[in-house]
Amino acid sequence: MFLVILLLSACGKEIENVEEVNVNYWENGVRNQKDEVISDKSSVEIFTKAVSEAIELDKGKVITTKPLLSFHLVAKEGEQGYHLWITSNGNGYIQSLYPTNGDTFKLIKTSIASLTEFINSKENIDVIQNEIEFEE
Repeated sequence: MFLVILLLSACGKEIENVEEVNVNYWENGVRNQKDEVISDKSSVEIFTKAVSEAIELDKGKVITTKPLLSFHLVAKEGEQGYHLWITSNGNGYIQSLYPTNGDTFKLIKTSIASLTEFINSKENIDVIQNEIEFEE
């Protein structure tokens, strides 16, 4: 196994040496019970780069739409967990699950494109067709 040496600080606690990403796809608004473990360098980098380059939204900006998937960055130093939303009109967001809970981030266009390509490579998984809804 190899290590992707990245320092992630934009979305929470710093994690170095991300070894794998555990992805759990949501179906009809319900979290699937089986995780996909991703350990190939290029796919791990898609997720780590998306997290490190995401732009934090105002505090209290919570998404109410069910996520497309949940993912967990796994390293020896710990884990970071997120929900992910990508829409058909090209918007993307992540919301932290842990170590902090509820911080919401907007993804940059290059991350949205990479994640959309990743999602399109999967069977029976599509980006969200509607706009993302936030708590008021």
